[in-house]
Amino acid sequence: MRKTISLILVAFLFSSCSKEPEPVSLSLKLERGFKRTVVLTEEGTTSVHLKEGDLNADVKSEIVLKLKVDDVGATGAMTMTVTFDDLSQTETVNVGGQVIVSPFQTIEGTTYLQQVYDLMKGKSFVIEVQPDASISRIEGADSIREELNEETVLHDMARFSERWTEKKKREHMDGFLDAFNEDGLRTTVENFLVTLPEHEVKVNDSWQSDTGSGDLVESHNTITLQDAGQYFANLSIQSTISAKENDEGTMVSGKGQAQVQIDKSNGFIKKGKGTVSYETNSYSAEYAMTTIINNEFTLTIETLDF
Repeated sequence: MRKTISLILVAFLFSSCSKEPEPVSLSLKLERGFKRTVVLTEEGTTSVHLKEGDLNADVKSEIVLKLKVDDVGATGAMTMTVTFDDLSQTETVNVGGQVIVSPFQTIEGTTYLQQVYDLMKGKSFVIEVQPDASISRIEGADSIREELNEETVLHDMARFSERWTEKKKREHMDGFLDAFNEDGLRTTVENFLVTLPEHEVKVNDSWQSDTGSGDLVESHNTITLQDAGQYFANLSIQSTISAKENDEGTMVSGKGQAQVQIDKSNGFIKKGKGTVSYETNSYSAEYAMTTIINNEFTLTIETLDF
């Protein structure tokens, strides 16, 4: 009798240990009225290699977004309003180890990007998101860009080189404003909408996604399910960064990695943290020089109820 019980116990333990993990379905399924505050904090360094010495800029920015689901279609597509609640940016610049006034600062000491950020507070745009968390539509980017163009003053860019023409000043301001065109807004949202698989997955299964950053950079991502508990699933993301096709001959190479936790019940991110490092190499015919820029950043994501 004792021997029989022992054999049953061994068989039970063996079957428990050898049992494969149950597959899980991960999809974005937010109900109408769903609300979240999303806090994106980015810290890092940009280094530009110059003949006078390396220019290094230590930058920290924070974007706080309010997200609300307005409608859910028959296919599960979610229409959301995203509002810029708060934005801030600080930077410290040094050349050859000596701290200097940032060339992107106003006389008052704020950066031009912060001026744009201040104008963005309270502005909204609309996105349509599919159950795999892909963005199928963005509305409102053009009107935001037009408002910023009307409100942003260019003539007082006193810290810029006196040799710069108005055209050159406009090009630099356009670079700031590009963060809020359709590609820029898509990149902001893709920071917290993690692409989810269209089929059930098990622990250690992986799937692919491609994301972009503006007109220049694209990222090829491998997402892996690390573990899935009762309420949350943890994902790891490995990324390869390269340049989109461009007419300027700009080359980009780099990599990134992130750890993300999502709510199993609705697929929305709970928290995340990642690092990215990449190098851009571009040639300017106007100045007959090659510019090499190294970027290293850490992005932290936090979501809160509101």
